[in-house]
Amino acid sequence: MIQSFVVKSILNTMQLVLITDRKICKLPLIDTVKSAINGVVSVIHIREKDLPSNELFKLALEFR
Repeated sequence: MIQSFVVKSILNTMQLVLITDRKICKLPLIDTVKSAINGVVSVIHIREKDLPSNELFKLALEFR
């Protein structure tokens, strides 16, 4: 019983992070991110290494 409580407490404090890679998304990246936010994801890490800073910033603004 105590173990169950401990596991539930840990799971309640955990955060799920989505790390983006638009090259492998089956859906448009914006749809994937919106679905993740509506699900259980707490943090979005936009990791698009090939984009210049200004394009990365534009992409991040789309997620707001």
